[in-house]
Formats: sequence, C-alpha cells, structure tokens
Amino acid sequence: MFVAGLEIDMEQFRRTRNRSLTFGSFTFLVPLITGSIVGRFFGFGWNASILIGSLFASHTLLAYPIVSRLGVVNNEAVTVTIGATIFTDIGALLVLAVCVAIHAGDFSPTRLVILLGSLVIYSAVILIGFDRAGKEFFRRSGDEEGNQFLFVLLAVFLAAVGAQLIGIEKIVGAFLAGLAVNEAVGEGPVKDKVVFVGSVLFIPIFFVSLGLLIDIPAFVKSISTIWITLAIVVGLIVSKFLAAYFAKLVYRYNWDELLTMWSLSIPQVGATLAATLVGYEAGLLDERILNSVIVLLLVTATLGPLVTSRVAPSLTVAAD
Repeated sequence: MFVAGLEIDMEQFRRTRNRSLTFGSFTFLVPLITGSIVGRFFGFGWNASILIGSLFASHTLLAYPIVSRLGVVNNEAVTVTIGATIFTDIGALLVLAVCVAIHAGDFSPTRLVILLGSLVIYSAVILIGFDRAGKEFFRRSGDEEGNQFLFVLLAVFLAAVGAQLIGIEKIVGAFLAGLAVNEAVGEGPVKDKVVFVGSVLFIPIFFVSLGLLIDIPAFVKSISTIWITLAIVVGLIVSKFLAAYFAKLVYRYNWDELLTMWSLSIPQVGATLAATLVGYEAGLLDERILNSVIVLLLVTATLGPLVTSRVAPSLTVAAD
C-alpha cells in the first residue's frame, strides 16, 4: 500500500480525486448492500449482516505490481481505482468499528464523532506534516541516499503506528504515508531501493503471515458450508463488477479499463482478513463466515491478478 501511494502521479491523482471518490462510493456501497443481503438470507441479524457487507466493500491492491511492471499506473482508470482504495478501506473499517461497538453495547454518537475527528486530524498530520518534513529533509540531506531511505522507512512505520493508535487499519496509514512523501522522493535511486525492499522482503513476509493464519482443518471443513461460501464469493465478484460497470457508464471508460478496475478491486486480503478476525473474536461472525472468507481470499487473490495480467497490457495504448 505504501509503494502504491509512492508511485501515484500526484498531478493526475489530484485531477481524478473526484472520480476516485465516485468509484470508491460505487465499489463500497454496491458490495456493502450485496453482502448485507447475503447475511440476512442466511439468517444473520442486521448488525452482523452489515458487517458481512463491509467485508465485501474493501479491497486490496494485490495486482498493483502487475500494472506497475506494465507501466500503466498513470492510466486514469488505474489511478482512479488506486485512489478509491483509501475511501473503501476507511469506510469498511468505520463500519467495522460501529458494528463491534453496537454489539458490545458501548456505541454512542460521541464515539463515532471522536473516531471521525481523529481520522481527519491524523490524515492532515500525515499528508501535510510528512510532506513538508520529507521535502525539507531531502533538501538538507542532498545525496545521502542511505539517510533518505531510512527517513522513508521511518515515515511508513510512524504512519502505521499512528493508524493503529486511533483505531484504523495500518495499511491505510501506509498508503497515506506513500502519498505524503511521494513528491519528496520523486524518481530516483531512493525510490528504486524502497520498491526493491518492498518486493523482495515486506510483501513476501505479508503472504507468509497470511498463510500462517489459515487453519487448514477449518478450511477443509468449510466445504460443509458450501452454499454460504458460494454466495459470498459470487456476491463479491458480481458486486465489484457492477461497481466498475457503473463507473464505465458515468465516465465512459472502455471495456479494458472496466475489466482492469474490476480486477484491481476484486482481491480481498489485508483489510478483509483483519475485519473478519475482529468480528469473529467479538462474537459477531461465526465459523461459517470465517471459513468462507478464507475461501474468498484464495479465490479473489488468484482471480484478480490473473484478469489484470490479461487485460492491463492494452491500457498502454488507451493511456497514450
């Protein structure tokens, strides 16, 4: 998520932020409603059903390295989808916080206002404070690439810790940190080192940690809940496609751009897994949902990058 924020063309991101917000709304609300319907159909209460819907709403940019390697990151459809990620993840995590608080009996409008206020202040500190600090540090450090690289890593970790302190997912903080130091880092050896370290160290560690969380016996047992698993997987895939289709209608994207937006927004990994575990530990979600989400992670983590690798190469012409 940090590398995704780091590699965004900020000028284009500023031009398309309204479109990112629009697509973010589509790819948040349509899956949220679909997931809530699935939850109600299988007998869950409204609170749990809305939480299930929030699991559909977020997405992880798992196929980002593919569009980066193909050189189509600055295609508008890709930039819009990357920008939409921040809106969907924050929205989904806010829904999670509210649902868990309601379930625990300690929800109040005051708590919600405090959470939203903390998020606004945190975002301002990261986007404005880190941006200014980064530009000043890079100006003073000159060609000291080692110190500049350490500053970038420090920005990531501070943003992640800050996100955790105010109660939102750490990957949101990492993405904001990437946006904040984007212009300070620019194109050069420091950025190359950051991308290299992320590709060969942090991203593989993330997948290893994900694999360690999967309970194989429970995964096999999930076959007994085939219908709810099928409903969750199909509901997610169809709702994300509808969201991308609505964006196509509004902004007149071509079919390759639609399919790329769809494939980038399919994968459910980081935020979805975190929210599922929180909901399960709070007693809102049962083992059927936990096992179904594991299947969802495996299916979408495979399908999304596969579709992206097939359709994204044609975006090079569309971006020119």
